[in-house]
Amino acid sequence: MATVNDCQYILAPSLQQLFRDVDTGLPLAAGTVEFYVDSSRITKKPVYRKTGLPSNPIFIELPNPLTLNMVGAFDEAVYYNPYDDQGNVQLYYIVVKNSQGVEQFTREGYPDVCDNSDTTQNTSINYWENPQFRLRLDVPNDGTVTEGQIVDPVTPLGYGGWQFAVPDSFTSTNIVTFETFSQTITDPEAHPPAAIIVECTNPIAAEGFKDLRKEFFDVNFLAGEDVTLQFEALTAGTPLTCDLVIIDNYGPGGSPTIEQTVSSFTINTNTFSKQVLNFTMPDNAGQTVSSNALDSSVFFAIRFPTSVLFECKFTNFLLQKGTFAAVDFPDYTVSDDVSEALAGSLSIPNPDNSDAGKVVRLGTVLRETSNIEYPQLILSPLPNDNYIYGGNFSTNPWARARNQERTFDFADDADKKYTADRFQLVAPPNDTENPPPKEFDGQVRRSSDVPSVIQTGVNSIYSLEVYVGTTAQTSICDVPYYLEYVIEGYDWQNLAQKPFNLSFWINSSVEGVYSIALSNDAGDTVYVAEYTVINADTWEFKTIAIPASIPEGGWAYDINRGLNINWNLTPVNTPATTINTWINPATPNDYVSPNQVNVLGNLGNSWKIDLIKLELGNIATGYSELEYAALRLKLQRYFESTYDNTENGYITAPDDPSPNQSQIQPLYRSRNREYQTFYYYKAQKRVAQSPINAPGDIIIDTSTIYPEDNLSNTVAGLTTFDSSAAQFVGTLGAVTFLDEGSVQNYYVYQCSMQSCINGFKVGRLAAIVYPIKPYVTPPPNSIPEPLPNDVNFLCYLNLFSSAEF
Repeated sequence: MATVNDCQYILAPSLQQLFRDVDTGLPLAAGTVEFYVDSSRITKKPVYRKTGLPSNPIFIELPNPLTLNMVGAFDEAVYYNPYDDQGNVQLYYIVVKNSQGVEQFTREGYPDVCDNSDTTQNTSINYWENPQFRLRLDVPNDGTVTEGQIVDPVTPLGYGGWQFAVPDSFTSTNIVTFETFSQTITDPEAHPPAAIIVECTNPIAAEGFKDLRKEFFDVNFLAGEDVTLQFEALTAGTPLTCDLVIIDNYGPGGSPTIEQTVSSFTINTNTFSKQVLNFTMPDNAGQTVSSNALDSSVFFAIRFPTSVLFECKFTNFLLQKGTFAAVDFPDYTVSDDVSEALAGSLSIPNPDNSDAGKVVRLGTVLRETSNIEYPQLILSPLPNDNYIYGGNFSTNPWARARNQERTFDFADDADKKYTADRFQLVAPPNDTENPPPKEFDGQVRRSSDVPSVIQTGVNSIYSLEVYVGTTAQTSICDVPYYLEYVIEGYDWQNLAQKPFNLSFWINSSVEGVYSIALSNDAGDTVYVAEYTVINADTWEFKTIAIPASIPEGGWAYDINRGLNINWNLTPVNTPATTINTWINPATPNDYVSPNQVNVLGNLGNSWKIDLIKLELGNIATGYSELEYAALRLKLQRYFESTYDNTENGYITAPDDPSPNQSQIQPLYRSRNREYQTFYYYKAQKRVAQSPINAPGDIIIDTSTIYPEDNLSNTVAGLTTFDSSAAQFVGTLGAVTFLDEGSVQNYYVYQCSMQSCINGFKVGRLAAIVYPIKPYVTPPPNSIPEPLPNDVNFLCYLNLFSSAEF
């Protein structure tokens, strides 16, 4: 029974002190009194007895009809309630009969109650958030489908719980867009900002459902209540009949989901018409609700027919308690509309704070009841929600790759090469037990072929490209070629055992199925997922929802590898048998999908990637990254150089008091990850007679060394210089400089690095440099002749530190 103000209950005036037979005048022993709604005299209206404390009275419904006692009277005081559930006056029609059922008399419009209240329907409370689609969400478009085309089983459409739902294996074509009303209109009424347009252009009759849904938290929302749902709709073509289905989801640990069709309606053509649906909400009797009711929900679903073409529009939704006829849509201020819609999108934290923080940013909240996310209200500012640093290859500094291009011949080379900062191309290891051989010889380079700003909303100017330039990888190995990114364990702390999403733009010359592998530090837990390149040489958006990781396995939550992300480029001899699930224990055969194509298999093939994002939650929310200065600082934690990609930026030292020595101490701007190693890139000599930096100084670069040579801690002695490769051999050696047209050899006699201080190497390189007469090599372990005192010099080195994984 609906709760009603107890002041509405009044003691029944005496109909008769004693009910008597109209023919005999005798008491109407065992007679009956029946009570009906005066305006509907076949609908019974209850009467009550009063019990409970005076401060908290309880009105209990009596039998209808009531049977009189043997003296023709009521056995107890009878209370009438001459109002309906909304407080409107609703009088009784009363019929009195004798014990044989013969009518004695009637009373209509009883009792006589003066109605001093406003009996109009109260439309100030609309339980339906975002009823006019002011805060709508356009359907994501990856550039491969029609605008608004549904590509996922569940697609968020607007704040307040709007969504479109179809079966997981759907093949029908459904398009959802919005019509915005830019000027005052009268059809539909109330000047709505927008209407939603739902269209089916390719129906599949066998599909089980096609729903426009609105979700409300708490499965007991309006449970057992009489309600009225009103909205305006129109359809193109012929009228369309739909059902209204209530879907009760009882949440984790609760009863199975129950669907109940509560009403049907027909949408007319040409103009918007009001649909008014009166029904009673399921009362959930006998059902088990999740321990936290807010993890349950109830869906109002407009269910379309699955076998017909249609196009229809909806707006002006109004949901109220009670049973009513059509009314005017209430006035809404923009602030009311927006605040209610956002509040209806918030996933409310558990009372025990066990899920604190789940409403902190856009797109992070997984609604357990529907297994999807809605963009959420920002409750606290977060500078970045992307755990991939440098995934925009326009802002990635590419400090690893001089001139933004690296050429790799993996046949006889190492199995890992750095490319853009934080990314590396990995080949099968040099292993006699890993036939057939590695063959790929090509480039990883910065490409100006990028997705358009219309597609992405980002003015990207460069992507990362893997290009098969010299030799293709036609053989299949036991281990794939792949592009790798590593998330440090400290960042993985925030992602572990939570669902997250990996999204990126891809352009490949080879169509087909590709795979990614996510693995832990120990390599004993892995997750493999697939994505498909639909059209060759076309930028396509890919998003992969990853379920929460499992705790089993050797996970690292410190400076070590938290999560390895591998974009596979080649198939393998023995592929994975299980995908789309976390596997532990994992084997080396669990990292590549059995459907993986070979993009390195032919000369001229190309694979490009850009705008990579990894974020909490199971839905992609659009590319974002740190502002550029902060991004550079983040990247310098792993790799930092004393030079720039376009300008030399050498580190130098002034003349040492000893004319034979120059000390060079690079200063690094970021606290590096531990296990830091220092490398040299190139060396030059500046020669001047007196003074330094006088006109006529000559700086000539004679080396083109890529940053692969290690200056290890504290070594001494002479070594050789490979003039053909223009680089040191080993850790020490000589650099050849052109000195005003003449050639001299200057040998580096001693190099040393200052030791690690608090996990951070200060990068101090001391070089003692001696000149040797042209083409004369000193005896082993001898000390060359000193530098003439009248010659000033400086030794220039470009150094970088690597703290990569």
